[in-house]
Amino acid sequence: MVAGGSSRSRPVSFAASRTVIATRAQAGSIGRRWPPHRFPISEAMPLLTFDTLPPSARVWVFGSLRPLDDSEAARLIAETDRFLEKWNAHGHPLYSGREWRDDRFLAIAVDQSTAGASGCSIDGLYRSLRALETALGTELLSGAADGQVDHDTVVFDLSVETLGDWRERFETAARNSWHAPLIGRN
Repeated sequence: MVAGGSSRSRPVSFAASRTVIATRAQAGSIGRRWPPHRFPISEAMPLLTFDTLPPSARVWVFGSLRPLDDSEAARLIAETDRFLEKWNAHGHPLYSGREWRDDRFLAIAVDQSTAGASGCSIDGLYRSLRALETALGTELLSGAADGQVDHDTVVFDLSVETLGDWRERFETAARNSWHAPLIGRN
């Protein structure tokens, strides 16, 4: 008997949809390759917050050449979230999150303990951000800076590679960073 009182049941055809929908918990809890390669995951993966990602998470930091206003920042964040919800490496979803800081810095982190970001997936991230640069009227991928710097100047280290580094040394005095030997050179 099927719900609703009908004694007839209809067979479910996977051939028509060829899609398996899974939650992160289901995808991560199975030791073998899941879902089977012929059934791609179609559900958007929810973004994680930076607080829930481990210190070993791989991080990329992108700095805008100028501060973004609220509407520009909202557009950048919305487009980034859309990308991250579908971000995968060779068919495996990437557990990722992002943080927007100081009206200039976008940090994106991936917990690589379940699936690591591959060259192709990282290239996709860069292409996505490059496409936004013209619309926003700024550069996100150049890493250039202008102005006077001394040992007390607060600097932002865009070369951090892990979330632990982001938390500990992204923002610091120039004297405590890799910038220190460059200060005072002409």
